[in-house]
Amino acid sequence: MDRCPSCQSPLEWTPTREHARCSGCAGLYVSDGTPVRLEAPGGGFNPEFQAIFEQQLGFAPRIVPNRPPAYWGSGGGGGGSAPQPMPGNQFQKMMQIGIAGFVFFILATVAAYVAWVVYASIPH
Repeated sequence: MDRCPSCQSPLEWTPTREHARCSGCAGLYVSDGTPVRLEAPGGGFNPEFQAIFEQQLGFAPRIVPNRPPAYWGSGGGGGGSAPQPMPGNQFQKMMQIGIAGFVFFILATVAAYVAWVVYASIPH
């Protein structure tokens, strides 16, 4: 195996040839070609955590891409699967819920106003 199965970039090997990493995406592989799905503490993909893990395996330091490899199912270099959302923090979740609630409130207010205008224009 000399190319990444996900993005077809060249693979780099540890000195012991036990692990490989893709030079294009964030893919890590065992010598038999099995992908290594490395999750940071708390879950999800974290490029800084992966960089530390890669160095502990024996790879030279590098800047890890900010997207997970394609075998995570998030479109990180091919694979053709639908993007999956990355886990967010509590503040992001609260903001998303707040914005969705505000948009729903505005739409409901406009719909009620339109209904009232239509009702008021009907002769009684």
